Amino acid sequence: LKVLGENGCWGYSDTVLVAELLDERDQQFYDVVKVGDQWWMAENLKFRTGSGSWFYKDDSARFAGLGRLYNWQHAGSSCPSGWHLPSDNEWILLEMRAGLALSEAYNSEWRGTGLRENMIRGGSTGLNVIYSGFRTPEAQYNGINLAGIFWTATEASADEHWYRGLNVSYSGSHRIFLDDDYGLSV
Repeated sequence: LKVLGENGCWGYSDTVLVAELLDERDQQFYDVVKVGDQWWMAENLKFRTGSGSWFYKDDSARFAGLGRLYNWQHAGSSCPSGWHLPSDNEWILLEMRAGLALSEAYNSEWRGTGLRENMIRGGSTGLNVIYSGFRTPEAQYNGINLAGIFWTATEASADEHWYRGLNVSYSGSHRIFLDDDYGLSV
C-alpha cells in the first residue's frame, strides 16, 4: 500500500486517508480510502475472474472505466490478496460514517438521507461510487449512469446475498438481497 501525499488527501475530508493499491494479478492500480477504521476500495474492481464477470454490455472498449460486474460466486475471488468482499455489517459501519442513523441501519429497502452524496466523488467518505448498472441472470444490462449496486459477503438465503445500492434518484442507500446470479459491482 502506497500512501499518496503527506496527509493522504486529495481534496477529501481530513478524516479520510487516500492510498493506492497495486493488484499484482493484473498490475491494475486502485485508489483505496480509510474511512474510520476500515479500508475500502475507492473504485470498482476490473479483475477478470475467467467466468462470472463482465463489462457492461460486454463492451470493454466503452465501459472499462466502470469496472466489471460479478455474479456472487465470483465476487469474492475478484478481490486482491489481503482484501475481501465486505459483509453487510461492514457496509453498515461505512454507511453510519456517511450519516446513516443507527435506528435505520438494519432496515431493508431505502434508508437514510445524504448517504449517496457522501459516497460519490467529493463526498465525505472519499469513495468514488460509480453508477455502473447491473446484469440480470438473463444477461440483460440495466441501470448504467443511474445505479451503483455492490455485493456483500452476507448470505440472505441459500442462493441470495445482501447488496448495497445507490441511485441518482435517491439520497439514501438500498439494502436488500438478490439472487446470486446477478452481476453487480465489487
